[in-house]
Amino acid sequence: MSITHQFLYQFVEIFFQLLDIAIVARILLSWFEVKSRGRLIQIIMETTDPIFRVARQITPRTGMVDFSPLVALIGLDFIQYVIIRILATLL
Repeated sequence: MSITHQFLYQFVEIFFQLLDIAIVARILLSWFEVKSRGRLIQIIMETTDPIFRVARQITPRTGMVDFSPLVALIGLDFIQYVIIRILATLL
């Protein structure tokens, strides 16, 4: 495995892990009343809003339960898998 291939693979892995962490953090923030709107919370919100917007368009409304975070996590895992497979075939 070349250094370039290894770097790209690790970059994709870390990028999607950070997105997963941001989504889980957003879920936890929605469970608790957060009075502070610090910079970290703004970054989490700004990062996850576009992802949730797409997930909410895909997910049917089910009353009080919002399944969009679950759909977002599954969708991101699928996208990560596809990118890794493409990298594996190209490099």
